Amino acid sequence: MERTLDVVASWKDKEGKVHSHQRLVSKVAKAGAAERIGKLEVADVQTFEELFKRVEKAIGSIRGIGDLAVYDVALHIGAFLRKLPERVYLQRGAREGARALGLDATQRSLPIDVFPAEFCRLKPWEIEDLLCIYKAELGQAAGLKRRAAA
Repeated sequence: MERTLDVVASWKDKEGKVHSHQRLVSKVAKAGAAERIGKLEVADVQTFEELFKRVEKAIGSIRGIGDLAVYDVALHIGAFLRKLPERVYLQRGAREGARALGLDATQRSLPIDVFPAEFCRLKPWEIEDLLCIYKAELGQAAGLKRRAAA
C-alpha cells in the first residue's frame, strides 16, 4: 500500500507524466499534498465515499488543491483498493456537464439513476469523464432540446 501512496503522491501516471488535471497545481501544493498522501491510513477503508472523505480531510485544505485533485487522488487510491465510486462525483467540468443536463449540480455526487438512460450503462467514473469532456456539447444538445420543445 505504501508504494501505491508514493505513486499517487508523485502526481505522475504510469508513463511518468503529470496528468493534465494536475499540471495547473503548483509545485508547492503538490509537495504539501504528497507528504500528506504518503501518511494516509486507508487499508481499512470500506467504501469510496469513506476514502474520498479521508483524502479530502488530508489534502483538501491545501491552497491550490481543489475538488478535482481530491477526487483524482481518491480515485487512484480507490482503484488500487478496489473501492471505486458507486455515485457520480461532481467537480469542475463534471459539475458543468451535470448542470447542462438539468441535474442538481450543487451536490457532491449524484446517483446513476438520475442520468439519462443512455448513461446508465457506464460506470460512475466514466459518467464523470463524459460530463467533463463533453460539457459544452451537452449544453448545446440541451439548448436544442429546449428550443425544439418550445
